[in-house]
Amino acid sequence: FFLLPCRCFASCFLHFLLALLHALSPSHTRPSTMSKKKLLGLDSATYVAIIGDEDTVTGFLLAGIGNADAKGTTFFLTDSKTKPQDIESAFRRLSHNPEVAIILITQAAAQEIRYLLDEYDRLIPTILEIPSKDSPYDPAKDSLLKRVRRLIGKRD
Repeated sequence: FFLLPCRCFASCFLHFLLALLHALSPSHTRPSTMSKKKLLGLDSATYVAIIGDEDTVTGFLLAGIGNADAKGTTFFLTDSKTKPQDIESAFRRLSHNPEVAIILITQAAAQEIRYLLDEYDRLIPTILEIPSKDSPYDPAKDSLLKRVRRLIGKRD
């Protein structure tokens, strides 16, 4: 899967992770999948969180990704006036939420906290950088893609 040359790596990986979450969700739980959930650390991680601009976040919310309840929200809106400290705070809150399995972050927002993403080494929640309508996806900046390239022996 990772060895195939693909310009839409983030998109393919996102579809893979969403399918995995769907297969392991409580409505599809069978006795044999319980051990898989524990192995992956998905005991209670069922949400996909998003950090990004208003249009991107709204699109994902309309698609059913994101949650708002008494515990808080699993999304954070950014714009040109958003301080990096606020993005960092939202990232830390979402990455320590045991109910979040994947965090989608627009690459523009990710650039503001690049130092934090480069240090991030946990499997769950998985961090995926996505494009927004104002900034196209640049694979050279994607922390996850850089790690995958190192794993398969490719250098930039």
